[in-house]
Amino acid sequence: MTALGAIVSKRNIRRVDEDREDTIKRLLSNAIIGGPDSCWEWTALKVRKGYGVIRYNGKKLRAHRLSYELHCGPIPAGLFVCHRCDNRGCINPSHLFLGTNTDNMRDMVSKGRHRLIRLPGERNGQAKLTEAEARAILASKGKVRQEDLAERYGVSQSRISSIMTGKNWAHLTEVGN
Repeated sequence: MTALGAIVSKRNIRRVDEDREDTIKRLLSNAIIGGPDSCWEWTALKVRKGYGVIRYNGKKLRAHRLSYELHCGPIPAGLFVCHRCDNRGCINPSHLFLGTNTDNMRDMVSKGRHRLIRLPGERNGQAKLTEAEARAILASKGKVRQEDLAERYGVSQSRISSIMTGKNWAHLTEVGN
């Protein structure tokens, strides 16, 4: 049973509407509300992974799930409330959609957020160097000491080594690049 469904079965409809409005006010009072297209950032308690948490009817619920229920309706069993914006702290109902676990995983992979799928080069959010710098490092192989390159580019010697061996920026060492 959904969180709101539990209320409907215990109270009359008028009381449910009052509770719903009060709950929406409480939910929104714990978020920074921007425009209709911006993220509504949860400012209260968050779990380690960044999802907002709110107590509702004696239970701790994920804030984005409660936001979805209050604004869009019940969440069918087995479905996830996913974020179009990829911001786990967002409770804007226009940024939320229902999907299966498979839908959620496909969305994550298609946006390059999966930790096992590394985007190449500068598209990788953890890249410390530009593609031009990585190419210059590769061109310096055997001509300049790795320690000197590391100092020049502000990275570790091991980072220089992993570029030169193709562990990082491997797409630059492939044929035709």
